[in-house]
Amino acid sequence: MSKDYQKKKPELLAPAGSLAAGITAIDYGADAVYGGLTKFNARERTENFTLEEMSKMIAYAHKFDRKVYLTFNTLVKENEIEEAAENLFEISKLKPDAVIVQDLGIVHLLKTYFPFMPIHASTQMSIHNSAGINFAKKLGMKRVILERQLTLDEIRTIKKNSQLELEIFIHGALCCSISGNCILSSWSGGFSGNRGKCKQPCRKPYTCNGITNYTLSTRDLCSSETISAYKDIGINSLKIEGRLRKPDYIKTVVSAYRSLLDSDSPATLSKSKQTLQGALGRKLIEGFTARESFKDMVEPDALGITGKECGKVLDIKEGGFKALITSFIHIGDRVRVQPPSGEEGEAFTVTEIFVNNKIEKKCFKGTTCFIKALKQIPPNGIIYKIGESGGDMVSAISHLPKLKHKIDLSITVSKNGIKAELPKFKHLQWTDSEPISEAKKQPVSKETVAEEFTSAKSELYETGKIDVSIAGNLFIPSSVLKQKRRDFWDWLIPKLDDSFFFMDSIEGFSRFKSDYSELNNGRVLSPRAPGDCGHLLLADDCGASPLTTESAREPSLPKLSNIKNDQKTTVLLREGETSPIEGALLSNTLDDFDSNTQEITLPELCFEYDLDRIERKIKIAVDKGIKNFRVTALYQFELLLKYKKLNISTSYPLPTVNSLAVREIMNSARRAGFNLSTVQAWIELEKEAIQSFCAKSSIPVEIYRYGRPFLFVTRAHLTAKGVMRDKKGIGFIVKKDSKKALAIIYGEKVFLSEGFEEYSSFYDFINADPGETQTTSFNLNYALF
Repeated sequence: MSKDYQKKKPELLAPAGSLAAGITAIDYGADAVYGGLTKFNARERTENFTLEEMSKMIAYAHKFDRKVYLTFNTLVKENEIEEAAENLFEISKLKPDAVIVQDLGIVHLLKTYFPFMPIHASTQMSIHNSAGINFAKKLGMKRVILERQLTLDEIRTIKKNSQLELEIFIHGALCCSISGNCILSSWSGGFSGNRGKCKQPCRKPYTCNGITNYTLSTRDLCSSETISAYKDIGINSLKIEGRLRKPDYIKTVVSAYRSLLDSDSPATLSKSKQTLQGALGRKLIEGFTARESFKDMVEPDALGITGKECGKVLDIKEGGFKALITSFIHIGDRVRVQPPSGEEGEAFTVTEIFVNNKIEKKCFKGTTCFIKALKQIPPNGIIYKIGESGGDMVSAISHLPKLKHKIDLSITVSKNGIKAELPKFKHLQWTDSEPISEAKKQPVSKETVAEEFTSAKSELYETGKIDVSIAGNLFIPSSVLKQKRRDFWDWLIPKLDDSFFFMDSIEGFSRFKSDYSELNNGRVLSPRAPGDCGHLLLADDCGASPLTTESAREPSLPKLSNIKNDQKTTVLLREGETSPIEGALLSNTLDDFDSNTQEITLPELCFEYDLDRIERKIKIAVDKGIKNFRVTALYQFELLLKYKKLNISTSYPLPTVNSLAVREIMNSARRAGFNLSTVQAWIELEKEAIQSFCAKSSIPVEIYRYGRPFLFVTRAHLTAKGVMRDKKGIGFIVKKDSKKALAIIYGEKVFLSEGFEEYSSFYDFINADPGETQTTSFNLNYALF
């Protein structure tokens, strides 16, 4: 193995959707794991951790000098902020090695009240260029998890031009959309991927031009061939996707990549590739490593599911089903039975198998058997193995110790006795005044004293750093030293209290509660108009998604006479078009502005190769006297920093969901010398969530009133073009941007929000014409999950 190969070895980061998965990852070579609690993390469908389990996970990892990163990477509504802060307070007591976040409000919470917890920027922040990374550094991030749809050349240039640790995904399922730029699940039924509730619409079939296929379903990522390139680039952390996966999968994938990181031999590469092919997943692909690979990312003719096909349902019977097995299956395996329609099937663990009416532990290829199942099984379903049986870890997990409080000690040994001080707790000092005699042969060593006092024999406490000083050559019999250690711990433990160890957390949480109770500078929304629904509906209450309940009607545009002096109406126009709203602020895109433009809307995506062009265009606009800019992504703040006295508004897809996110943006704007004029309420929110947000926001809130926002954007080549429909009949428009090599999906219906006359308004006429009659209120009257 070359020295160069060893020197550049990055961290191997593995998923931990459960304590069992996390322990397996550590045992098989992961340097770090990432996982979340039951709420506020982007994989709420998996088992996740209780606080006690997370304590055990961190204790286990730290025992082997490994790390644990806690995911807190969803958008948080205003009425959830206090709960989120309380969760972070409890998390802070565990001292995870970092917290992975998406919401700028959570960034503000951590920086302001729990600054001792490092922050990693989630891939959901959609940071995809060096400007975004450098701005993330100004926000206080320690690491950025890069967007997955970047080429090797782009990653290489980004690394050269940025100043933070970089983390990339190397294996597992791929989101077809660019991260943080997808609201397709929410649009289709109110379950937001930005809140950990994605229903994976990209794995469902769609019909376009008479052809039904899985036009959005990507293959799984496998980077076995590119590990050496990532090491040469200097990537800090290589991340495996899979918090929905079970320990058997984690074991297989982690061990394969551990081998690849530890050896660059051809034999290791060959063996590891073979191992990864055996993991239960979709067909593998290297990912978006080069532009040429974009065309192969989607496999439209394959079912959008994961796992290995292992059988077919022959008949449904009481308590289970009869099946023909096409690949070995065993008691304890996890299987999913997929209906022929392509919809998501039921998953369960195989508990009983009968062959010829005799119970068996396993069933071989070509055998007909009866599998017991309590769930509803689709006729003619295809059986996929999604997890293999493994050892029972329940007993081992139950005996794992929780995280202990570390106590640093400073021990002084002299002829007058032993004194122990606690540097972090000055009021605690133990002294044993029994004289210690001079040594005739073997004086006691610092190492012996430190090793003896390490043994606390407590379920709550353990020693951290121990400093020992010995004045002279002194002799302490081992039996006496053991007794002194017992005396010390017997004295200390009753005097300790949990609050001693959490003063920074307690003080931070107390400040948050005080500050947040005073944050009430916004305005309450006006009462609903007559006929407006008086309560929120859940999508399940209606028997349909929000998009199937709208009637066709012509939307009304506001008159200037109805707009109050402290409001602002902005219209985003195509090149050369005039505003249908008299007196509104005229906004154009950066590529389309002209002499009539009053505001420029910046592009949400700008890959590394295009940064210089975007910077030049911004300079031209500023030189022409334009002072108003609409920011749609974090990287844009970095590009605007060289200009002062600009008026900034935030807009979709940059998410502002709560008042703390507004505070964080406002602080950044002030440091840069900008005036933050409005922030746009996140487009997925329901009315009550917007109302709560507005009531707390310290900056005027703007409402997206009308337009056809993009729902999904990808660099993958899509076979669909034009209008496509899902199984419920919901329509989507697929457009291609050949210059940027992007496919973009819009809703067939125009988004129209009403009832916000008291607030600034934004009308988007880029992809929607004034007066379109097919409209939807999206999530406004539904509780966003």
